[in-house]
Amino acid sequence: MAALQKTSTFNTALIAPKSTIVIGLSGGPDSVYLLHKLLDLKESLGLSLLAAHLDHEWRASSQDDVAFCKALCLQWNVPFITKKASELNYTFTYNGSQEELGRAMRRFFLEEVCQEHTADTIALAHHQDDQIETFFINLIRGSSIAGLGGIKEVDRTYVRPLLTTTKKEILEYLKKHGIPYVTDPTNASSDYLRNRVRHTGVPALTACDARTPKSIVKAMEHLQKTEQFLERVTLEALRSVCLSNEHTTHTLTLNAFFSLDAYLQKRVLKKWLALQIADARCSTAYLNEILRFLSSGRGGKHQIAPDYVLIKKQGNAWIASPYFF
Repeated sequence: MAALQKTSTFNTALIAPKSTIVIGLSGGPDSVYLLHKLLDLKESLGLSLLAAHLDHEWRASSQDDVAFCKALCLQWNVPFITKKASELNYTFTYNGSQEELGRAMRRFFLEEVCQEHTADTIALAHHQDDQIETFFINLIRGSSIAGLGGIKEVDRTYVRPLLTTTKKEILEYLKKHGIPYVTDPTNASSDYLRNRVRHTGVPALTACDARTPKSIVKAMEHLQKTEQFLERVTLEALRSVCLSNEHTTHTLTLNAFFSLDAYLQKRVLKKWLALQIADARCSTAYLNEILRFLSSGRGGKHQIAPDYVLIKKQGNAWIASPYFF
């Protein structure tokens, strides 16, 4: 493929030279743009690219998307991997949000592909408009500072080089170069909160003040810096309230822990749990439940996950396997 003009908003710094990258390809404009831009960098950076598409099987026309992605990858000489959601060897919990379920399925599939092909990175096509929508969705849900800071450019093996690229830029680029893509009809449905925010909320605020999109992005940058600072404070506080003993190197000294500010207690507790429990999902209710146990006058043990129990004894607390007892 001939080299194309690079947009200044594509963050090439996230793309490691000589790496193998799995691209989440839905067939929509965003992921097609991402694939095209990575192909533009393939030769100069020595990249190996794989495109991966998960068919959620939620629409009768989903096979058309698979066929489009397969044909596009054949045309661009990119290895293509696809799977149906029903073929995933995993049982997913459903909390009522189809969007969340779809995201969990897609992440599982992409990480499976990444592992099977010993890839270095998974590239996703979230862009600036997605960031703005995510801010309002998390605001509506009463999210923390971390949530209001939005989507991370780098998150474990995931990279998102388009977070400073607007949807308008993407569509103009594809039109200019005559690049085809598919349109998901569910993107117009008002059944999903993201679509209501996209089609109603953000346009209404922009009509009130045209600076809204840029101002939200700036506010999110401030929130991300605040979260980074708080993360450093949290880690320092965690180290100050932990000690090592025969059980674990993460024993919590409760007097020191409860001397912390109440806000910091929850952050420290969440970090403490995440360091020891794989895929820990620390809701506010869950953290409050553990805090009640830790602050009570009695000792003993408290089941906090299927494979973990919280032990409290003589002013200390630690996490262990229930099978140990």
